[in-house]
Order: sequence, then C-alpha cells, then structure tokens
Amino acid sequence: MISNDHLLVNRIATGNANISAGAGKVFHVVGVHNASSSNETLSFPDDSRLDAFTITAGAHLSLSYPVACKSFTPAADVAVFYYELQG
Repeated sequence: MISNDHLLVNRIATGNANISAGAGKVFHVVGVHNASSSNETLSFPDDSRLDAFTITAGAHLSLSYPVACKSFTPAADVAVFYYELQG
C-alpha cells in the first residue's frame, strides 16, 4: 500500500498516457492531484458514461466514493491515485 497521509492506494499514475486495467479488472480512482500551474484534465476514454474531470491548478481532489473505470488518461502534470480490482 502507498499512503500520501490521507489516501491508501496501491497504484499512482502520472502523465499523458492511457492507463488500462488488465483483463477482467477495473480501476477505482480515489484521488487526483494537479501539479501544474494551469487547469488540467483527467479523461476516461473507454468509459463513455464518464465525463472528463477538470482539476484546478495546484489542486488535490480526494473522492468520497471511488470512480470505477476501465481506463483513464491523465494530463502531463496530473497524478491519479487508484486501486486495480477484479471487475
């Protein structure tokens, strides 16, 4: 487990590449951090029911309930805190 003092996660991903869950698995996104001085996005290209998040410059978003998705694409300066679980 990885802890950033308030989120327990088993994975952290950053920047500009599509991250996809393994076969039969799903991600549960529990937090997002934007290290940029500009607003940035987190999109969910394989989950049409989910809209992209816009994260304010320098902001951290801790989700009360995880976002379940099959994949996500963070902008370059965005870190995503998540679990990968059986779907």
